Amino acid sequence: MRTLATQVAKEIAQWPFLVILAASVLLALVIPPELSQMTLGSWVLQPVAELVPATGDYVRHSRFPEVAAVYFPVMLLLSPLHFLWMWKTMSRASWVDQFQMKPVAAIVRLLVVLFLALLIGYGTFIEGGGQLEIIPWNESKVALALAGYIASGGGFFIVLASFVMGCQALISRIGA
Repeated sequence: MRTLATQVAKEIAQWPFLVILAASVLLALVIPPELSQMTLGSWVLQPVAELVPATGDYVRHSRFPEVAAVYFPVMLLLSPLHFLWMWKTMSRASWVDQFQMKPVAAIVRLLVVLFLALLIGYGTFIEGGGQLEIIPWNESKVALALAGYIASGGGFFIVLASFVMGCQALISRIGA
């Protein structure tokens, strides 16, 4: 039986996550922050910033507000694509391994994952702007490039994909 840590490590090594990491590095370190002021940039980024109020909090708290104004909306647009890829391509068999326990224990595990998804979603989309003490993405462009994806929706969508796959595995187990 594979562990959840093994699955996460396998996910991080696959191309969609590496594309997201490359986009994160480009947005934080390479792409000019003036992009948010351009017509196309404001046309795409402004609606995302208005839809997710926490985006403005991340921009206000950042030492690099011009970079954050481009980074967070773009990463919020990329995060659901990663979720869809995980949901469509991850092996259901590997998730069924995680739920080979009694149904009550599997349901408790799913409820914990759902609680984490709600908590992370609240912190990301409603009460954003903060940072983890060990990863100061508001204070460093390098930290933003390497870990900003977590704050910009990535953490929420990864946990959500885990919940959806867990539900599918549990339902397929009950139906079998």
